[in-house]
Amino acid sequence: MDNIIVVSIISLITATLRIATPLIFTSLGGVFSERSGVVNIGLEGMMTIGAFFAVYGTYITGSPVVGIVFALVAGGLLALIHAVLSIHLKSDQVISGTAINLFATALASFLIYILFNGKGGQTDLVTLLPYNLPQFIVNIPIIG
Repeated sequence: MDNIIVVSIISLITATLRIATPLIFTSLGGVFSERSGVVNIGLEGMMTIGAFFAVYGTYITGSPVVGIVFALVAGGLLALIHAVLSIHLKSDQVISGTAINLFATALASFLIYILFNGKGGQTDLVTLLPYNLPQFIVNIPIIG
């Protein structure tokens, strides 16, 4: 019994570290931007676009290194857009960061639909298993 608990705890810790790694890197980027005086709410959008273009770059070239370069360029372009909006056009950093998030999510969904003939990450409906309601519930007017 003790072995099961130890294995479960180790599995939980490894899964947590594996899943949390992108979020940790993103939060480190947020700390650096905050230390420089920029409120960067658009980090999630930059991460989304970077992930999409990493997959797309790897898909069209077959090289993960080129996919990483695609991700760097795409994330850098979104950061440049955020910088132009915030510094040159004097827009509110929270508003432009929120706009970056919305734009990146919509752009990734649109490009998935166009380039991969997908539905934007939506899955088909799953049918439920057939079930029989008890007779006393069937006789209730609204529920049955």
